[in-house]
Amino acid sequence: MPRKSWYVLAPVAVSLVALASGTATAQTSDDGHVYYKYATLQAEHSGKCLTMRDTMQDGPFATQSTCIKGDDRQRFRFEYARSAEQMLMLKHSGKCLSSGPDFDWNAGQRYCYDDVDVKGQKHKFGNRVWWRMPRVSVTREVYELRPVEELQYCLTVKEGSLEDGAPVYVGRCSETDRQRWKLEWEEPVGEE
Repeated sequence: MPRKSWYVLAPVAVSLVALASGTATAQTSDDGHVYYKYATLQAEHSGKCLTMRDTMQDGPFATQSTCIKGDDRQRFRFEYARSAEQMLMLKHSGKCLSSGPDFDWNAGQRYCYDDVDVKGQKHKFGNRVWWRMPRVSVTREVYELRPVEELQYCLTVKEGSLEDGAPVYVGRCSETDRQRWKLEWEEPVGEE
């Protein structure tokens, strides 16, 4: 069976909640799931979007900035191969949201898969591109993003800033709105 390349949001019940709240235009497949192509991640405290610098390089380039519809630096595709874990692939670069000690725990982008051959050298990134996303609201699609090997840490906007360009990093989870991210889905699609 071919691997699905679109994130499976949830069974029909969750889709109906999203429709009722006005957060999504759903398309339900025959298996009862909704498939979306891209989503933006909005910081709950500021309403600004997780944004990557416009570069193809690996590095800690994530900030929050005003959401711009169709800005590929703010659009993520959810790739999943493990049931509770996600890779968030950026549309503009094809690389994945990441963090780690080599980024001083700042959020950024890097190749999504292990054993990537870059200029004749093999690179292993392990779980630095895998995230768990526990839902923190029953009524809204608001999540914390936690690196799978550091589940006590969350994707965080530095100092709860409201400004464009504020850095995003991985810090100890503290149940604050600067660590909560609202998913805004776009472009619903059927199974690929």
